[in-house]
Amino acid sequence: MARITNVSGVFSLGEKMADQIKKGRVVKPKTGGPRMWVEKVAKDTSGKPTAWCTWFEGSRPQYATFDPDALEIARWSG
Repeated sequence: MARITNVSGVFSLGEKMADQIKKGRVVKPKTGGPRMWVEKVAKDTSGKPTAWCTWFEGSRPQYATFDPDALEIARWSG
């Protein structure tokens, strides 16, 4: 299988992005938004995979859960 490398790691082509959303990754919503840290990825009470994320607005921490398919690995720019 072909492999590509980017700033956030090595991915295999054909692998779903949601499979790359793991604890400790820095992600952002595909629709735009802040960079967030993934605290954990687990199934919610309905059995659906869910990413628990944290980010800051100023000095205040914010928390939310997301469908991993709605997230992408954040790219850092200089």
